[in-house]
Amino acid sequence: MSTPQKNLPRRSSRSLFIGIAVLLLLLGGMVIDPQAGFICFGLAGMFSLVPLWSARGWPRYVSIALLTIALLLAVATFPAARRQHNTYKDKTASGAHTPSP
Repeated sequence: MSTPQKNLPRRSSRSLFIGIAVLLLLLGGMVIDPQAGFICFGLAGMFSLVPLWSARGWPRYVSIALLTIALLLAVATFPAARRQHNTYKDKTASGAHTPSP
């Protein structure tokens, strides 16, 4: 009798997580809104962690590179996102509203 195999993630799922991380990095770089870019870079970093923990060989190296890129871009985007959030918070706290068309 053969022994049952563990439920390890297949290679296609690792590639899927790498593909999603690359897509989120591209999307985060293309959006104009700094907060949306920051969120995309953070999600790309999270998606690149899955192959880092479960893969061996080239997917692990690719996920390390993606995680490093995502962290660097998130750190670079954070000051602009924080400035935008503070502006939004100040407008909301002052009670000013935008006129409706």
